[in-house]
Parts: sequence; structure tokens; C-alpha cells
Amino acid sequence: MKRKYLTLQSLAVLILVFTGCFSSPKRPMLKTDIRNQADALFQTANNELTANSLKNAGLHLSQAEKLAMSVDDSNLLCRIYLSALVYRLFTGLPDDEAETSPFYKKDAFYLYQSAFENASLCEGKARKMLLAVCEIYRMRILLSQKNLPGKGEAIAILRNSEKAVSSEPYYYAYLCRTCGDILTFYSDYSAADAYYLSAAKIHGKKRYLSEVALDWYLCARERSLRGNKKSALEAISNALKYDKDAENSAGIASDYFAYAKILVKGSPSVSEKESAVKTAKRASEIYSSAGFETEAMECLSWGASL
Repeated sequence: MKRKYLTLQSLAVLILVFTGCFSSPKRPMLKTDIRNQADALFQTANNELTANSLKNAGLHLSQAEKLAMSVDDSNLLCRIYLSALVYRLFTGLPDDEAETSPFYKKDAFYLYQSAFENASLCEGKARKMLLAVCEIYRMRILLSQKNLPGKGEAIAILRNSEKAVSSEPYYYAYLCRTCGDILTFYSDYSAADAYYLSAAKIHGKKRYLSEVALDWYLCARERSLRGNKKSALEAISNALKYDKDAENSAGIASDYFAYAKILVKGSPSVSEKESAVKTAKRASEIYSSAGFETEAMECLSWGASL
């Protein structure tokens, strides 16, 4: 691509030399500064969502939306609205004091519709891929509302989107994770485990560290739910490793707290209880250092109750 560009540039210079047309102003053929800025804000917001930094995530998604709208970038707008959907699911419905908050009075389904409309404006493979991605997020809404069409039908809907998103690792892994969450909802823990591991493998290849950590965290949750204590501790240890690599403070603290809770599952020994108290204290200290005081107090209170 670089050699082709240089060849065309040299040809243009020769034409100017032989025609004497040096008076025409030079203009760039393509300007993407606004799109690049919007995409950077969008990527930052996604990282903040994973790190549970919701206030910053909402702000950056709102800023990205305005920039993408100003240049009529339907592809990017679709993806921004889908992340805003997750943001809204995390934060719930806005309260009376949140009139200035990002996406005020825009619930998850409204944001899904906005994403779908922008996906429909795209063309070719991008349109097909984004419409399939919208289906994944629609299932997230139904899952949050506990209004799924049934385990088999829900998984079939997602699997129908698999081919269209298979070339997009981030969304493909998100599809696998969503399948895992749906199967966990229906207490099909073994099947859920396989999907979480698939998501972790896909995210891992692209070094989405915080996402890999979350996949392993979910693995630990479902293994703990089916009473596999040893395997759950191994999974949460993997989550902790990736969250540390990503420097995700909220994730690190959450992993430690989960580790402590898993330790006291079943009939814990005295040493396991002691270790759980120390681990919960560690989680509290990390939460506090990152500004999550409510979570920090929760860890301390839990440890004191043992």
C-alpha cells in the first residue's frame, strides 16, 4: 500500500512539473480525524465498562456518539449504541436527579433500536455483521428482564448469528459469553463452562486482557455454583492474573473477594476461613485505593461476619 501511494504521488508531481500547474491548493483526499477521535473515545469507554468505571464510560460514550453523529458514521454509531446499552443495563434506569447523565431517559431497548437502525443503514458485509451483533445484545436485554424465549430457542438465535460475527473476535467472544450467561440462567452449568472457555480463548488471542479476566471470573462463578470448589479457585486465579496484567483495579479487587467467598464454600477448614478473611481484607484495600468505598466496606463487613 505504501509503495502504491508513493508511485501515485510521484506521477502527480511529474504532471505538475510538465503542465506548470503549481497554483492549485493541495487538499487531503480523506480526513478521518473526527472518526478517529470518536473511535478512540468508544474504545476507552469499553475498557471503562469492563473496569466498572461507569461514570467515565457513560461520559465517553456520550462524547463518542456526538462525534460519530456529526460525521454520519452509522457503523460506529451502531457500536456506540450497543455499548451504551450495556452501560444502561449496568446503571439501571435514570433517577430524578440524573437529568444531565449520559443517555438520560434512553433505556436499553431504545438504545437497541438506535443501534439496529444504524446497522440497517450500513451496506454489504458490515450491515449483515452488525445486524447479527444487534441480535446478541437483544438477547442480553431479554436475559436482564428474565424474559427469554426458552433455553433452546435463545441459544439457537445466537448460534444463527455466529457465522456473521465469526470474523469479529470481540463480538464473537461476546456471543459465546452471552450463551454461557443464558445457560447459567437455566442452571446448565457444564454447557455454560464450555462457552466461557471459548470466549476466553478468543479474547486471549487478541489480548483483550480485561475481557479474558471476566470470562474466567464467570467460569469461576458457574463452577462454584455446581460445587466444584477446586476448579472454581483455579478459574478465579486465572481471572486475577489477567486483571493484574490489565491493571484493572476493580477487577482485581472483585477477583480477590470472589476467591474469599469460594474458600468458605461447603465445609471450610479453620485455615480456609482465616485465608478468606485476609483475602477479603486485601480486596477491601484495593477497592478503597481505587475509590470504591462502598465495595471496600462490603468486603470488610463480610470478613468480620465469618
